[in-house]
Amino acid sequence: MNSLLPEPAAPLLDRIKTCMVGLKMPRAIEVVDECAARLDRGEITAMETIEQLLVEELTFRENRRIKTPLMMGGTVRNFVREAI
Repeated sequence: MNSLLPEPAAPLLDRIKTCMVGLKMPRAIEVVDECAARLDRGEITAMETIEQLLVEELTFRENRRIKTPLMMGGTVRNFVREAI
């Protein structure tokens, strides 16, 4: 079996994490346990859990996208000019 695919007999949360690894979702992997716990406690719905994981990952990627050019010596003005 492909190592990126989850093992069918593994617990559900482990299968989800394996999929996140394959999809390269590092931030979502960090927060999935807390999101699952909130879901189990009835604090959020399943759809809100999915949304939270996606928002966390998107925010992480967007922050990284903005920080990388700045850390490599670019200025905010150059970064904005290139983005337009």
